[in-house]
Amino acid sequence: MTPDQLSADAGLGPVTRQSGKSRGVSFRWACNRRLRTALTCFADNSRHACAWAARIYSSARGRGCRHPHAIRIIGRAWLRILWRSWQDRRPYDPVLHGAASHRLTQAISCLRKVTVARSPCRYRQITRGPWSLCD
Repeated sequence: MTPDQLSADAGLGPVTRQSGKSRGVSFRWACNRRLRTALTCFADNSRHACAWAARIYSSARGRGCRHPHAIRIIGRAWLRILWRSWQDRRPYDPVLHGAASHRLTQAISCLRKVTVARSPCRYRQITRGPWSLCD
C-alpha cells in the first residue's frame, strides 16, 4: 500500500472520471468513513496549532476551495507525514518537517520561475520533486 492508496481509502483523495476528451474530478464517497472522519477532525484541529497547516489551509481557500475541501488537503498532507513516520519508524519531528517544507517551497518557487505556461489544476499538489533545482 502507498500513501496515495491510503488517502484514497480514507476518502481524502478526489476521484477522477475520464472518458475521451471529458474529465471530471469529484468527491470520494466509497471509503472508510470512520478513518475519513478521524483524519479530517485531526486536520481541522491541526490548522489552529500548526503554522504550516494554517498556511496550507489559507492557500487552499485563496485558490477557491471550500472549507471541507481545504481540510481534506491538510488531511492528505498529514497522512503523508504519518506514512513517512510509520515507514521510517521514527516519531514526527516538526523541525525536520519544517526543513523539508522549506525545501519544497524553494523548489516550487524555482519551478514557477522556470515554467512559462502552467495548466491550472487546483487539485494537483507537488509532493515530491527534484530538490536540486534551486541549489
